Amino acid sequence: MKYFTILITLILIISGCRTALQPAAESAQIPAGSENPVKTVISYQVEPSKFYHDEYGYTGADYSTREEQWNRLKNILDKKGAAHDEYGKAKTSIPEYGIITIHIGRQDLMHANTRWFHFSAKNNSKVLFSYKGQEGIPNIKGKDGNWWNIIELPLPEEITSKIDVMITDIKTGRNYPFTVKRLESFQ
Repeated sequence: MKYFTILITLILIISGCRTALQPAAESAQIPAGSENPVKTVISYQVEPSKFYHDEYGYTGADYSTREEQWNRLKNILDKKGAAHDEYGKAKTSIPEYGIITIHIGRQDLMHANTRWFHFSAKNNSKVLFSYKGQEGIPNIKGKDGNWWNIIELPLPEEITSKIDVMITDIKTGRNYPFTVKRLESFQ
């Protein structure tokens, strides 16, 4: 048995397995400077991720953070060769907590008017916003045959876990619910 233990030890040494020969407390220590810091990554998900489609057309919602909005706006300014001061003005115009973008497409031009919609968002029972659409008749018909409209609604506070967004078509009485969830992952 003694020779067997020596043989196993020699095999482990030759194969480079040093932890088998070190005391447990010593092998559990992480050498200084080799720790990998954990980074929290925050993202957002809108559910359902697809638009609602019905006999009237479609209804959808998206969420974009301040950073995402800035990146889009910066690309536009870069392409048009904007002056330096335009960048500063543009950045200050972006809502701090992001924007909910509502997409409406209707087969009937007048039904696509934003005045026929109500938009609201809640964080648990707290109402974040509640807007009745203003007069906004679209002037572009999409390739799908729907007249479309886009409404951007700034959030008044940060999404800490989730918010519930409700789009109500006043003309038909239909509700289109969406949830925007904050997701945290670690790298």
